[in-house]
Amino acid sequence: MRRILTISIIIIAGFSCTEEIGEPKFVVEGFIFAGEPVNNIKIKEQIEIGMPDSLENLISNADVVLIKNNIEYALDFDNGKYKYFGNDLAIVSGDNFRLEVTVGDRIASAETVVPQATTGLVISDLVITVPKIVLSFSLIEELTDLFWNARSTVSWDNQNDELHFIVIESVEEEMDPLFPEGFPQNAKDFLSGFKFAPEALEVDSFNIIGIAFDSYGRHRAKVYRVNSEYADLFDNPKQDSRDLTTPPSNIVNGFGIFSAFAADSVFFDIVN
Repeated sequence: MRRILTISIIIIAGFSCTEEIGEPKFVVEGFIFAGEPVNNIKIKEQIEIGMPDSLENLISNADVVLIKNNIEYALDFDNGKYKYFGNDLAIVSGDNFRLEVTVGDRIASAETVVPQATTGLVISDLVITVPKIVLSFSLIEELTDLFWNARSTVSWDNQNDELHFIVIESVEEEMDPLFPEGFPQNAKDFLSGFKFAPEALEVDSFNIIGIAFDSYGRHRAKVYRVNSEYADLFDNPKQDSRDLTTPPSNIVNGFGIFSAFAADSVFFDIVN
């Protein structure tokens, strides 16, 4: 998820900029989502100033346990992340979760509460029409027209100005490419930047631009309500993305973030 990537960059930058390392600790990046499997928890070694973050910083032998209602669920390391492979753990709004991480003789913990899902989610148009794109001398004018007119808007309730982010993805098993063969890759990359906002925002709507996506067919727009721990990384008055010497953390005896999210979804189709 791109919002999680943004937070990961903040965590990496912040915890590699401490002036004095002191007793070695580790960094936790833990995110759980209402109604979704637990598969997005990373444990990393703390790194010093100037050291690049890489797969070598991942800790693969930690004991990671998620606790709900005094029941422990042990997570297993798989492909860079700790995941729960059982089918007896439900993430539900209002649940309180505790995460405990043990690395050698080091133990860190954190708690979070799953927020209520986004409410009042609606979409202005269920269908976005994007005619077949053909390489021609008039392509720029056609793309400009599609950019401004082939779109839809999702909106939701946000009277308390809470942070939200949106994830939009295709739900089709087979891809029907929107762009023809030979379409410039740099133009695709530029347009794909409009699939998402650069960070979680205090907004109540988002414009879906048809030509920002790679394929025709059914898509899902998922709007997440952000929990307080996550919001604090964007709303810390002592720092911004250029000054992360004292990043916020809700990890006891460690660094990083453990937070929960809840979302609602709407579906739409991109057709030609």
